Amino acid sequence: MTSTSLLPFAFLALLAGCTTVTTEPSSSSGAGAGGALQWTSSSSGYPDPCSDPGCSGVARLSTGIVRCAVRKNGEAVCWGGKFPGSYDGVGDANPYAIPDLHDAVAAAVGITQMCFLRASGRVACLGNNASGEVGSEPLGVSIETLTDVAGVEDVVEIAAGTSFTCARLASGKVLCWGDGRLVGAGLDNGTSGPVAVVGLDDALSLSAIDDHACAAKKDGKVVCWGKNYAGQLGDGTTVDGAVHVTVRGVSGAVAVSTGWDGGCARLITNRVLCWGDQISVDPKTASLPSVGGIDDALEVSGGGGLGCLLRPGGDVVCWQDQSGKTRHPSFQAPAFDVAIGTNGPFAALTNGTVWSGGSTPTLVKGL
Repeated sequence: MTSTSLLPFAFLALLAGCTTVTTEPSSSSGAGAGGALQWTSSSSGYPDPCSDPGCSGVARLSTGIVRCAVRKNGEAVCWGGKFPGSYDGVGDANPYAIPDLHDAVAAAVGITQMCFLRASGRVACLGNNASGEVGSEPLGVSIETLTDVAGVEDVVEIAAGTSFTCARLASGKVLCWGDGRLVGAGLDNGTSGPVAVVGLDDALSLSAIDDHACAAKKDGKVVCWGKNYAGQLGDGTTVDGAVHVTVRGVSGAVAVSTGWDGGCARLITNRVLCWGDQISVDPKTASLPSVGGIDDALEVSGGGGLGCLLRPGGDVVCWQDQSGKTRHPSFQAPAFDVAIGTNGPFAALTNGTVWSGGSTPTLVKGL
């Protein structure tokens, strides 16, 4: 364990975008009779992220400029804006339920859009559709009614950037739509409906933020595509990638997370390696530096020099640079999910509450 630092979380406010969550169904349907959700700790249905009796409400978090909590009953409650692109400036006040949504198992919130993964494996989105990131017609307008993305099925994970959205299928393929430069299909410009990320058919984890996305592959490598001004694609250059490139210094990855200026991978050893934001591969070890020397991470959110991870027992560890210093936000109960948004980290706790995790953790009321 490295030494801790009580540095303020002001820099975390620079991180805008979304975290993703995985909701892998088994070979059987994740919905029960009549399409009802079946959160379960067994091998059937969608894996329950928290089996504690207090976790009867919130199941998963997703944060961007708007924050959302998916409930176990399939509803989603959001706060901080009525939909992305219309931030209301009231911080964590006034949570509201997404209308006509009763079968959500995950959410992905970008800067201009929010999307929800349904138990059926379909994806539904709303928000600003300037680049087609909502996945429906017409373009150039705000779509305020939740609308299914046509032709996208059998989805197990979703992720959202500023002007594009992606979905990982059970087959390992990844589909993206929105800004053509960011969908990983080799396009130079324009907008795109759902298209496959070129050469990616074995993804096991997906994340997107701002203007880049990354996927962990079944061979343990990580690939990224999109903008690369801060080295966030991890290939040792600052050249943008219209198709995916391989992150240097990462092997054995089982999950990936993206931050504004980089990314992080959780390894099969439960260590976390990050890249971007002036983080480079060690020439002696040909590997990236491990965050805080931690080797028991269960989940990671954020990337580059800004992020948080979840450890056994519900301990949350955060960092804001690569100095080796970490911080432990103090919550009233163990956390089972953590996500970083535009104004810092949020944590879902086993007592059924959600807290913002800045220098002074604050309860999100009304959930």
